[in-house]
Amino acid sequence: DQLFRNPQPRGSLLMCIAGPPVGGGTAFASTELSESNLPPELIDSLRDKVLVMSYAHHNAACKRSTPSYPLLTAEQRAKYPPITRPLITRAQANGEEVLNCFNSSVMAVLPSTAPPLQPDEMEHYETTGEKHDSVEELYSTVLPLLTAQSYVHQWEPGDVVIWDNERCVHAATWYDSEKYAREMWRTTFR
Repeated sequence: DQLFRNPQPRGSLLMCIAGPPVGGGTAFASTELSESNLPPELIDSLRDKVLVMSYAHHNAACKRSTPSYPLLTAEQRAKYPPITRPLITRAQANGEEVLNCFNSSVMAVLPSTAPPLQPDEMEHYETTGEKHDSVEELYSTVLPLLTAQSYVHQWEPGDVVIWDNERCVHAATWYDSEKYAREMWRTTFR
């Protein structure tokens, strides 16, 4: 969660207030490379990559699927400027190599030696929520392998799950939002 923050929050907590009887779970998978199904040659090809991400891009991406989602104000964009973070880092908890990539704030995945995105490109991604083609390329290659071993939590009201943001990726599963409510409370911590 919230890879666009510097420093990145160490963990997150999610609590179910109301959930659908079918679907609407949360899938969790490890991002530790030692536990992944990623071939060594793929891991090696990812070592020199950096992520370009921002809070503004996250909100714009969310607005694409939820029109009522607010965009950041100019003041908020100045407070949370885009950041660059290595794709592969070491987890604080155990020193294991982890992938830092599956987050809606990621707008581009670039070689570490590549020139930075141009201001007009950055503005485009931050205001439209569109992603550089490199993001889809990474996700379509890595995500199926990384999530081959995952856990899906089916929520009951009152359930609480806490996870390590550095070593875990998560995503909500589909549910019929026209028919059922899903209310979750979340917080992040350092």
